[in-house]
Amino acid sequence: MKAIFNTKLHEAELQDIPIKEMEPEDIKVKMAYCAVGTNDIYMLDVGLTDMPRPWPLGYQGSGTIVEMGEKATKRGVKVGDRVSLNQLRG
Repeated sequence: MKAIFNTKLHEAELQDIPIKEMEPEDIKVKMAYCAVGTNDIYMLDVGLTDMPRPWPLGYQGSGTIVEMGEKATKRGVKVGDRVSLNQLRG
C-alpha cells in the first residue's frame, strides 16, 4: 500500500507501507478518494514539537468496503458498501 508521509518540515514523500493483519473489528476499504486537510497543511508548514515524524497525511478518505473482520458487522455495514472514513476508534 502507498501512503504520503510528512518526513521533514516542508517535505512529504510517497512511501510503501505494509498492510497490517486484519483484527476482528477491522474493516478494509479500497480507497477511492483522499483529501488533504487543514491539519495536514499545518504539519507540513509548522509542525508540532510533540509529534515525531514521519506523520501520515491525507486522513479524510472514502471508498468501498472489501473485507471485514468477524466482529465488524456490529457497525451496520457490509462488504460492497461505500463509506467515508473516521480513523478514531469508538
